[in-house]
Amino acid sequence: MAKKKATEEETIVSSKSTNTAFILMFPALILAGMAALYSATILGGLLAVSLAIYQFLMLKKFIENYYGER
Repeated sequence: MAKKKATEEETIVSSKSTNTAFILMFPALILAGMAALYSATILGGLLAVSLAIYQFLMLKKFIENYYGER
């Protein structure tokens, strides 16, 4: 019984973290794509993609810490 409850809680946390990641990262992905597409130089496009990857990593770390401590 306790194992089933723990599994249900893990599923809920996983679902919440996935939803949070999607809500936070999808607009950032669109903006980074637009910045890379409309950039005048290749360097500007690479900078936009690099910043998006950095933001995704920091958001992932934040989400893991936020839902891991609860």
